[in-house]
Amino acid sequence: MTEKAKMKILVIDDELSVRRLVRRILEKAGYLVVEASDGSGASGMVRQEQPDLVLLDMHMLRLDGIAALEEIRMVDRSIPIIMLSADNDDKRVQLALDNGASEFLAKPFDPEKLVAAVKARLAESRT
Repeated sequence: MTEKAKMKILVIDDELSVRRLVRRILEKAGYLVVEASDGSGASGMVRQEQPDLVLLDMHMLRLDGIAALEEIRMVDRSIPIIMLSADNDDKRVQLALDNGASEFLAKPFDPEKLVAAVKARLAESRT
């Protein structure tokens, strides 16, 4: 098993189609993927699954991505978190980055850019 295959990615998005797409892209790239359908259990999922990286949707119904980001940061300050959103509102993007997001990717995203962002953030977290 390669080192990359051992890396676990937690995908938190309320859209099943997005989670399935991200899972296919990342599993094809050799990552282990776990999913959550909303941000309300984000901190619990991070504790339970101990992912190496989180992909987090910015807009969800039960608990939005910014609140979920804050919850995750209370559990683990160092885990890389990539925010995903179709909304490119500069203020919300900056708020996410100010609250500890590592990066922001706009939906729809290019699969190669997603894998490159994940790879880069994981490499940074290991240094």
